[in-house]
Amino acid sequence: MKIGILTLPLHTNYGGILQAYALQAYLEQLGYEVRIIDGGIYSKYSLLIDILRCGKYILHHLLNLQLPHLSECKAYNYRKISHFVKSHIHLSKSSIEDIKEQDFDAIIVGSDQIWRKKYVKQNLLHYFLDFTRYWSIKRISYAASFGTKEIEYSSKEIESCRAMLLLFSGVSVREHEGSILCKEHFNRSTKVLIDPTMLLHASHYRNLINKKQSLSSGLVTYMLDPSADKYKAVQFLEKIIGCKAFHNGKTNTWGILHSIEEWLHAFDCAKFVFTDSFHGCVFSIIFNKPFIAYANRERGISRFETLLRHFGLDNRLVYDTANIKNISLSPIDWNIVNSRLANLQIDSHKFITEALDK
Repeated sequence: MKIGILTLPLHTNYGGILQAYALQAYLEQLGYEVRIIDGGIYSKYSLLIDILRCGKYILHHLLNLQLPHLSECKAYNYRKISHFVKSHIHLSKSSIEDIKEQDFDAIIVGSDQIWRKKYVKQNLLHYFLDFTRYWSIKRISYAASFGTKEIEYSSKEIESCRAMLLLFSGVSVREHEGSILCKEHFNRSTKVLIDPTMLLHASHYRNLINKKQSLSSGLVTYMLDPSADKYKAVQFLEKIIGCKAFHNGKTNTWGILHSIEEWLHAFDCAKFVFTDSFHGCVFSIIFNKPFIAYANRERGISRFETLLRHFGLDNRLVYDTANIKNISLSPIDWNIVNSRLANLQIDSHKFITEALDK
């Protein structure tokens, strides 16, 4: 069976790339032929296009009297991450517009915030597979995420999405709130399943890591949106753990990124993790590292809440530095966490195989 995975375009987002890779790798372990549809800047790359994108970014900022910072330029940081994508992710040669019915026997949409309107903009209905309306294929959503507790769609969009979901052989979401939204607005029952990255074991990720580079084995931070309060929390943790924090992600003030392998290695080496990232929490759990999750309201809190609730780790989520002291000293029973993860993996396996067999 040939399966296509439709996810958000791959750029320089660690979690976005790894969730796409993980679902692909998991399905391949089950014996399926898998391709990622629409690889973003990785699908049609050329050096000239890369240079033009960087030039466009810099010119835009200069014309607006802003100092360009290359860490925000996806094309600039492409090279550091491109090796992993080229080596491990199997991209479809066709974009969404070019896919034909005979290309795939099934298409899975997911995971990440593929159903969050602000992230997919005018292409919202693509992620409900509207372009396959009259095709004889299987349609599945795996751990799709709205990212919020409220529906952001117009009444017309809700009607169109509801009609498409009737054609799906299986619908699953990543957050409990997403399940509620599907029932209330689309009249569709769903399963709440774990992020694709959690379908693979820690040993799988360790096999990807280049262990030649020695990274910090103390406090590791991964912050998508740094703030004064978060740095205050980091300073407190540095005193508790007795070492300076290693900031995972960007390697210097110019914004050059760590590779995917280096990013994973930092979590594997960590003694303690502080993060405001959903996938920062995910990989802390996968590698069994004690952590604190700083609630990231702008990027969606519901996904943190559902994830931590799965493992009885609700108390690891903070909204400011007020109660970090008690959390940082409380141990995590990883036997319980790993047992719950094993059961959640069984639920996901059952959902995927049954939806593909319908």
